[in-house]
Amino acid sequence: MKKMLFMKKFYGGSMRRESVFKITVIFISSFLIFALTCAGLFAAEMGFVNGKVADKKSKSPLPGITITVEGKDAIGFTDDKGNYSLTLPEGTYTIRAELLGYKTAEAKKVVVEAGETNNVNFALEEFEAIKGEEVVVTGERTGVPLSKTTASVSVVSSQQAKDLASSGNASDMLAYTPGVQMEGGGSGASKTIKIRGATIAPPKVTTAGILMLVDGVPMNDPISGYASLYMIPSENIERIEVLKGASSAQYGGQAAAGVINIITKKGKKEPRTSFDMSFGTYQSRANAEDEYTQNYSFSHSWGNDWIDYNLSGSYGVTTGFTTAETAKVGKVFIEFGKAYPDNKVYDRHGIKHLPNGSLIYSSGGPKYFGKDLNILMDAGSDMDAMERYSFNLSLGIKLFKNNTLRINPGYSYLQFFVPFTPDMNPFKRSDDVFLQMFLNVINKRDYINFLDEWKITPKLTYKLRGVVQKSTEGGIFIPVLDYVDEPLEREALGFKDGFAGGDGKSPFLPTPGTTIGRSWTMANDFSYDFDILDGNTLSVGHEYQWMKLDAPLSKNGGSQLYTKDILYRKSSSLFFQSLQKAGKLSVSLGGRWDQMTTFINDREDEFSPRLGLNYEISPGTSLRASVGRARRFIEFARTNGLGQSNGVLFGNPKIGPEINWSWELGFKFLAKYLGGDIAYFYNDYSDFETPVPLNIGAIPAEIAGDSANARARRQYMEMYNYVRKYYPFKMPTPEEGLTATKYMQQWLGASVPAGVATENANAGMFANGTKVVYQGFDTSVELNPLKDLNINLSYLFTRATVGNQNPFDFSQGKKQSVLLSSTSKGLGPAFHGGDRLIYIPTHVFKISSNYTLPFGLRVIASGRYKSEATTITRTAVGGTFNMPKHWIFDLKFVQPFFNNKFKLSFSIENVFSRKYYAESVIPSNVARYDLGISYSF
Repeated sequence: MKKMLFMKKFYGGSMRRESVFKITVIFISSFLIFALTCAGLFAAEMGFVNGKVADKKSKSPLPGITITVEGKDAIGFTDDKGNYSLTLPEGTYTIRAELLGYKTAEAKKVVVEAGETNNVNFALEEFEAIKGEEVVVTGERTGVPLSKTTASVSVVSSQQAKDLASSGNASDMLAYTPGVQMEGGGSGASKTIKIRGATIAPPKVTTAGILMLVDGVPMNDPISGYASLYMIPSENIERIEVLKGASSAQYGGQAAAGVINIITKKGKKEPRTSFDMSFGTYQSRANAEDEYTQNYSFSHSWGNDWIDYNLSGSYGVTTGFTTAETAKVGKVFIEFGKAYPDNKVYDRHGIKHLPNGSLIYSSGGPKYFGKDLNILMDAGSDMDAMERYSFNLSLGIKLFKNNTLRINPGYSYLQFFVPFTPDMNPFKRSDDVFLQMFLNVINKRDYINFLDEWKITPKLTYKLRGVVQKSTEGGIFIPVLDYVDEPLEREALGFKDGFAGGDGKSPFLPTPGTTIGRSWTMANDFSYDFDILDGNTLSVGHEYQWMKLDAPLSKNGGSQLYTKDILYRKSSSLFFQSLQKAGKLSVSLGGRWDQMTTFINDREDEFSPRLGLNYEISPGTSLRASVGRARRFIEFARTNGLGQSNGVLFGNPKIGPEINWSWELGFKFLAKYLGGDIAYFYNDYSDFETPVPLNIGAIPAEIAGDSANARARRQYMEMYNYVRKYYPFKMPTPEEGLTATKYMQQWLGASVPAGVATENANAGMFANGTKVVYQGFDTSVELNPLKDLNINLSYLFTRATVGNQNPFDFSQGKKQSVLLSSTSKGLGPAFHGGDRLIYIPTHVFKISSNYTLPFGLRVIASGRYKSEATTITRTAVGGTFNMPKHWIFDLKFVQPFFNNKFKLSFSIENVFSRKYYAESVIPSNVARYDLGISYSF
């Protein structure tokens, strides 16, 4: 495999563990030793529920029935003879049996006694529900049937994930989830997840405001605060629950847009082992190397009355990928030279001519200039290789009567490259700037989380959960350098041909950036079931979180990335959640009070309430409504960053939280051949995070008082007044001019730290801006017209505008404008009242279907459509880049053998090699072909 030697000097070595980590590890170790000691002193008093499930009409046994226990994570399945078995702590339960095409059956008030077996049989009647209804825990913090939750929740099972063309990690599994957008490019290793289009404002488009849970334990990245779903391998996942909409009342500020709860696999009484491997390649393209992928994974689980575990691991490597980009490297220079033949700088071939006679070949020199992007990616250290591996353990220990401890340690490593398209907006001026570049990402993460659940009495439950994690994130920006061809007379003076800015020999200049984050979270809550009307469950609890960010100069080429090398953040929260049942009506009332010690050592108190209603019309069909408040935490880079991303992003010490009030109306329905969900959502953001340019400069003297240049002066003053509205300090006068250097001097009260880039024309920061509205419809339909045919459709309509808070107005508003300098250079987006946020697509449509042929072959076809959007990027001339509308199709075939123990699959991702831009200016890949082999026993 090709090696990336230039990266090794930036990574490696050991990091000193902080004392808080030592204390936390000692605490957990002591707790486990104590718990295991208790296991020898207390008998785990468990009972059993056995039974058989049969068709009510034919009396024949039904295999594959899902058996769930309301309010518990316990789940079972019937065997070929229709038999099932559950092991449960003492208590009284509601047990449900469900299968596609049958009515869901319930057995209420099933009593489980220690050492005793209770027989509960089910006779399922065919017709009403097309799908067995699942019990979800994310929406109400307790087990609730999907049709009875007051929140909008989607569930993705591990079986559904196997139907996808690619399902290597948690983000892949959400590709066709209604209301969820999965966006990515390059190697495909990293993907941005958006819930109903919600994300932070560009140019930093990423997974923000989404809380990632693993078995109910918060697991967001401690550095960025983002939900790094691509770090969780799919082989360790039983199912994923997606809670859509503001959820801060239940889960805190990181859940402003929603929650993704990853439920890990648990061991069962029968040992199970599985091996999966796949081998793939990309569609061949001229001038591109043939690239290959390999993926291996394993999973082993086992359990008994005392202990259960699921151990999994995966390894994947890619020699590279083949991009669908057709534009040639240096396209913008070539097109400018052809469009403006009379200019004195670029000739018709895109070569730049300097007054001293030197010739400049931009973006890689004669060897790569004007060539295919794939050639540039295959150059040097191979700018498209990828490697990942992970190990995970889910361990459950029944410590004593009615108590279960679950521990999840894990480690993951991922490195990949992202190319930026050369198909940028054409130059309009010879002094416009375009920089071809790559981004090399290296992420390492190790963690251990735990959840201890103790059913103290049949009505009272106590949960203690926590996580300790360390994350090392490396982002190497790799600009492609210009090649200078010196004339003979300059060579005679000692000047040499070569690449400018580096060692003269390599077209690449890696600029490293490494940040190390550590965090630990501890939370506990009590839940009590009251006999009020038809039942009330009240949960109250407390959560504490500590985070530390470390950006050592030694790991960043001597550059300072933050105002301090080490930053801290602490938060303390109190929360409550009450779920009241009264006949067919369910009422959920909750709230969360957060107290934050921020980066600048002041305190912010916030209370986020939520009210939800659900009325069950018939089994599986219900109406729901909810309203809640959310607050999104501010990331470290937003407050303390110093010229990050090659001098682009600066912090703002006065930025505050982004507030969101969310309303939703929903209708869920089930019939024999049809089921679905229709939701109208309305999100009202105040203090919206707004990007603000910094290097706007002074008003040019030639237009300052010249009436002949009134238009240019007016254009500058419009931009100047816009920036002044959000500027956190005393704004310099137009004659003085604003620059990133002056901004930092005002902010820090001192000179700019060494190594901080301030000259980038695209430098900017974020400030609390205007009001923004996200509203629309999130719909999904499932059809089951034939026994072996299943069709899923979903449609997301989003209206995202500045101001215009009318919930009944679905007009899109005028197109968002871009701030222009006095020389008409794009400096970033403007957020004026009535503007449509052009980076949010209006329409997202998804379709997937699967059909099983008589001989067992499963055919899975899927497609997704996204309407036109415009990314706002500081790397493009004019500040924007159009992302055309596009359809993408995937196809997969799965043939089982030997009673489903062995499976052979073949999949095609992006069947027609469609070129599209799913995220920012990162182009898609051509079709990828994968051959997979799976064996389980």
